[in-house]
Amino acid sequence: MPWVPGFSRRHERLNRLIQEFLAEIFEKELRKFIPPRYVVTVSEVRLNAKKTVATVFVAVHGGDPQPVMDYLAKTVGYWSHQLAKRLRHHMRRMPELRFKLDTSYDHADKIRALLEQINRGSGQWGGSGG
Repeated sequence: MPWVPGFSRRHERLNRLIQEFLAEIFEKELRKFIPPRYVVTVSEVRLNAKKTVATVFVAVHGGDPQPVMDYLAKTVGYWSHQLAKRLRHHMRRMPELRFKLDTSYDHADKIRALLEQINRGSGQWGGSGG
């Protein structure tokens, strides 16, 4: 990975650690609070340079993601507390959590569907395959 100011191997390790811990917490705890049709995945975590804010990218499958994102934002204190219990030996201070919807899976699905359409010859560019 190229050098980025304020970024280190420790920084990268903390990103992964927060991602793993939140994934475990969500797997056990979030199921109790949201409808079972939803599948919530922690796809990425990005700590800022000072390690005071962790942006948590969450992918929501199984329905409209907005109710789940609203719920996570409303209960961020609970998730922070659960995470702090696990991070206490890894970080001096708990970063502020900010949940963001990860739409990269949706974009990948759209691109995949377009490519399949083109491969079938029914895309907007026609099927002559030049």
